Amino acid sequence: MNSLFGRKALVKVSSTPGKTQRLNYFLVNDRFHVVDLPGYGFAQAPDSVRDQWRGMMQEYLRTRRQLVGIVQLVKWLRGEELSFCLVASKIDKLSQNKRAPALRAITDALQVPGTQPLVPYSSQTGEGRVALLAWMSDTLEAASEK
Repeated sequence: MNSLFGRKALVKVSSTPGKTQRLNYFLVNDRFHVVDLPGYGFAQAPDSVRDQWRGMMQEYLRTRRQLVGIVQLVKWLRGEELSFCLVASKIDKLSQNKRAPALRAITDALQVPGTQPLVPYSSQTGEGRVALLAWMSDTLEAASEK
């Protein structure tokens, strides 16, 4: 979030996954909201807590009628009928010759259709920022035309 919106302290970043435990809303350019959800996949929390987060997020994503698009860093949305953009974070950690195979491995492992957007992203270098913001803009535009 900090990288995407060019702010150093918009959201608190922890070295321990699972610190975000509730929905955090951000109004962007007085135009739309971005909601930061708990990243329970790697959270160091009891399974019962992770199950609560999972239920909260699934309920939110399934019932929120204002929701027009989703940016997710991993997997759950593949089986849902929701518009989403898959983000491969920390792409700067891979050399150029390892990127394409790694991105193919992601789409294969998650069984993501070739038509689904996959954005390689680096908060360190800014790579992928423009593509992700463009996807968000296009998704909002398409929703406003409905």
